[in-house]
This record gives sequence, structure tokens and C-alpha cells, in this order.
Amino acid sequence: REEFARAEPLLAKASARNPNDPTVAAARAEALIGLGKFGNALGVLETPLKERPKDFRLQMARAKAFAGSGRQMDAAAGFELAAKLDPASPEPLLGLARLRLADGKEKEAAEFYRQARLLGAGPDAGLEPKLGKQLTEQRELEKNYRAIGEWFISEYTGETPDAVKDV
Repeated sequence: REEFARAEPLLAKASARNPNDPTVAAARAEALIGLGKFGNALGVLETPLKERPKDFRLQMARAKAFAGSGRQMDAAAGFELAAKLDPASPEPLLGLARLRLADGKEKEAAEFYRQARLLGAGPDAGLEPKLGKQLTEQRELEKNYRAIGEWFISEYTGETPDAVKDV
């Protein structure tokens, strides 16, 4: 939080010099979000988003500001749009996982988290403990599907795969 407090005035100056710079606007919005000033962050993003509605950084910042201000539906729509703008980024999926978990939808949260991990997201200390049971169930299902797939392939090759020898 201290870093955000130091960064925000500097970013405000940079924003005054370059009011339409999406990089500066996104960075300033992130600092404001870090300070809990979600309405201010949304205000900073308004003009740059009108000019660049398909900018991933701006859309992610807006989705985070919506989430922080309690506007869950708007946040979900923002994370979904960001995921479409950059399908290789795990960030929007992590945002969706957090939203679904907050809504008590653990299975959906676990699926978004699993997809984010597949895209390269590291372990999330806030999500993993809360999704432990769901993640374990998913791993078991994946293991079973893998065994079924290996068995199916073995039918054509005549070999018994390691994953199904015990079954």
C-alpha cells in the first residue's frame, strides 16, 4: 500500500502531461485500486477507454476497479472482455476465479483457476487454500480421463498402459 501511495502522485503528474496515454492511465488506475480508491480509478480510465476500448491493460484495470467497488457483474464482464482481448493471459481468469469464489461458486472458481494455471499463472496463495477440495477433485478426474484415454489407445496397439495396469 505504501508503494501505491508514493506512486500515485507521480503517475498523476505523468497523466496530466499525457492524458491519453493508456500505459500511464492503467498504471495510475492500478495505484488508485491499491489505495482502495476504486471510483477514482474508474474516473481515470474513462477517457482512455473511450479512445482505446480494446486495450487489455485498461480493461483489466477497469475490471479490478469494478470488483473492488462491489460491482461484481460489471467486473465479470470486464474480465471476460479482457480474456477475449488477450486469450494467452492468465490474469482475467484469476479475476474470474476470485469473483466466482466470492459468490460461493467453488467449482466454477476452480475451473477458472485451473485454466489460469495452464496459461502459466503461478500458485495463488489466496485461492489455493480455499479451492483445495475442488482442485483435488479436478486432478482426480483428469487422472481418470488420462487413464481412460491410455486404455483406449492401448486397445489399438495391444499394450496395457501403466496408468491402467492397476485398474
